Amino acid sequence: MSKFFNSLFGFVFFCLLSFSLARAQSFGISDRAQVSLITGSPGADLYALFGHSAIRVYDPATGIDLLYNYGTFDFDTKHFYLKFAQRRLDYFLSISNYQQFVSFYAGHNRSVYEQVLYLNPEQTQALYAFLQNNYLPQNRNYLYDFFYDNCSSRIRDVFKQVFKEDIQFSQERDQDKKTFRNLIDPYQHDPWVQLGLYLLLGTPTDQVASAEDYMFLPDYLMEAFDKAKIRQGGQFIPLVSEKKTVFQAIVSKPKQGIFTPYWVFWLFFAFMAGLTYLEYRRNTRFRIVDFILFSVVGWVGILFGLMWIGTDHLQVAWNLNMLWALPTHAGFALFTWKKNPSLWMKRYCTVTSVILGLTLLAWYILPQQLHPALIPLMLVLLGRSLLIMKGN
Repeated sequence: MSKFFNSLFGFVFFCLLSFSLARAQSFGISDRAQVSLITGSPGADLYALFGHSAIRVYDPATGIDLLYNYGTFDFDTKHFYLKFAQRRLDYFLSISNYQQFVSFYAGHNRSVYEQVLYLNPEQTQALYAFLQNNYLPQNRNYLYDFFYDNCSSRIRDVFKQVFKEDIQFSQERDQDKKTFRNLIDPYQHDPWVQLGLYLLLGTPTDQVASAEDYMFLPDYLMEAFDKAKIRQGGQFIPLVSEKKTVFQAIVSKPKQGIFTPYWVFWLFFAFMAGLTYLEYRRNTRFRIVDFILFSVVGWVGILFGLMWIGTDHLQVAWNLNMLWALPTHAGFALFTWKKNPSLWMKRYCTVTSVILGLTLLAWYILPQQLHPALIPLMLVLLGRSLLIMKGN
């Protein structure tokens, strides 16, 4: 029975939305229509980690209440995961029901904020016409870019395209000198997610973001709209006429588990340091340990390299994590089974030790910020390399 009512509800909702879209496309909007920026707070899921932005068009005269969303993609796309990994998956502008959006966010305990914009009827009509044209099948698709072309930055660009010199965004944030990595750090409450992003995102993530760049994050887009001004009647006035909380989430402090990357990697270091010292004293070497360690690290480095050269994601290029995760380690691991390391193996470990040592010494001046939890792992690699150089 519940399936029947769910299907019935879905059918009714689809009909109402189709009716609203048809009315919007056929009759347009009245002079009473208003435009709002809608901001959804971050969620627990990885895809919702940074929140969401959308544009609401509400017209009490015609009953139109639609949400224009640039963060949509189709799971049914052929080779979806491959295209997503390569940044060749089309994102597109979609239109949905505003109340349905609010209900979804409330159901997932995510706050929803609305900024009603101070636009005159002509400006509202111009923005609405742009969105409707952008929604056409030949115009709605785009290639998503996390920092420069996403659901939030697209809205910034829409307003700049429609209003050009008639809209002004504050440049105050230019003084902050924060990098993109600095900006996304506060959203990574799970330390393992933070480690994963630090591993995947390369040197471009450590570029200093401009005030305009900040708006790739929904929270900063909302802040930018608060401070923005629009020209009306020959003078600039605040863009936002009213700001309200549509739904306030119940916020609880994220729980930190014991097994954080710091604890796990330092415990691993302590174990490996003890093991390596025992091998040194006994003048032996547990070769399977080196095989597993260098194999895993090498294949991680190969993954970094494939992300760098095999995808169009600009943020994963020039990844300095490859200074410790050398892809050549995967091949070197095959030779660690030899009881007596050859001369070239010792020279390889010498080069590896020098690279690791210089990386650790230059830690705070590297053009890419590496995750501190990697330090014990690098020390383990250094210790194992020195043990092989000794000849055991």
